[in-house]
Amino acid sequence: MILQQHLREIAECKLECSKLLFNSRKYDTSLYLVGYSIEIALKFKICKILRLNSGFPETKLEFNNYISQNDNDLGTQIKYLKDIRNHDLQKLLFYSGQEYSVKLRLLDEWTHFSYWNPELRYKLNFGDKNFNEITLRSADKILNLIFK
Repeated sequence: MILQQHLREIAECKLECSKLLFNSRKYDTSLYLVGYSIEIALKFKICKILRLNSGFPETKLEFNNYISQNDNDLGTQIKYLKDIRNHDLQKLLFYSGQEYSVKLRLLDEWTHFSYWNPELRYKLNFGDKNFNEITLRSADKILNLIFK
């Protein structure tokens, strides 16, 4: 399990590292890493909304333990929410309960993450300085809203 507080710290750390990479003109890697900051922040919020008090389940066994320990609605929800163990920011935004808030208040900022997926690690020259700078500012705003 990843403790909820650790998820927040990891998301903030990924954003900070992304900024350092940006300052070093490593734009591709910066954009790749900033997406993970959003992913992890959304998983933090999923823990809160689903009351995953032991933390975010990392394995199938941990998911199954949540299900078996909770014969109430939470267990049922988790059974159908195995989608939260992915990198799809749109799905994670939906399950986090933040979709309405983020898209209402920060739609322009959110659109900077529509391109993101882990496969970016294999790409070169997909981001430039300007796009990266805007994306980092967008990530700051989104994380501030999620962690509110």
